[in-house]
Parts: sequence; C-alpha cells; structure tokens
Amino acid sequence: MIGIIYKFTILTNGRFYVGQHEAETVEEFLVSKPSLSSCYWGSGSAIWGYVLNRLIKKFPKCWNKLIKREVLFSFSSYSPKSLNKMERFCIKNEKAHYSYKIGGCNFLWGEARGDDWVNAMKFPEI
Repeated sequence: MIGIIYKFTILTNGRFYVGQHEAETVEEFLVSKPSLSSCYWGSGSAIWGYVLNRLIKKFPKCWNKLIKREVLFSFSSYSPKSLNKMERFCIKNEKAHYSYKIGGCNFLWGEARGDDWVNAMKFPEI
C-alpha cells in the first residue's frame, strides 16, 4: 500500500477537494471509473458529496470524465501521522479550505481522523 495526497477538481466549475487515501498503486488510484461506487472519488464530506451529486445529475453519462484526478504526493513508506501532516500542508498550499472562497470544498484544515479529529458538522458556519 501507498499513502496518497490527492486533489480532485471538477472541470466544469473549478470546485476542488484535497484529501488523503491509501491505494495499491498511483496508477490504480488515478483511473477514473464510470460509477460512483467503482473507485475512490474523495471524502464523504457534505460539500464534496453535494458538488459531486450535482455533477452526476447534470452530466449522467460522462460526469466521471469531468473530474481531474491529481496526485500531489505519494509515499511508499509512511505513518498515519506523516500522511495527516502532509494533507494539512497541501490543504493550505492549494487553498482548498472553503474559507478562501476560491472553489475549495474542504471543511477541515486536515484529516477527519486521528487524535485531533473534529466533527466539522458541529461548526456553526457549516
């Protein structure tokens, strides 16, 4: 397994999401398959799910081709802590947090697991 920090961008509207995932290979991760359940499309966060569902409704036959899948970093040897730190760095570096108001769909400044896990849905602004 490898640890991946990724960025998914919807090409029709510029909305994007930065996250982390574990996969067998980078190549396997980057393959865009036609159904929502056939491969990893990003976190289950409320805003990204909402954005994805709107895209699927608008373009039911080709929605998966309208998402640019990028690997920002991949690690063959990593710890959950190092993957979390790199995700936080990339969210800030890519300005993926929604508060930047440039199309980012990240609610949190980092991972939604671990010692400092926070339920984003408890934030009043969300």
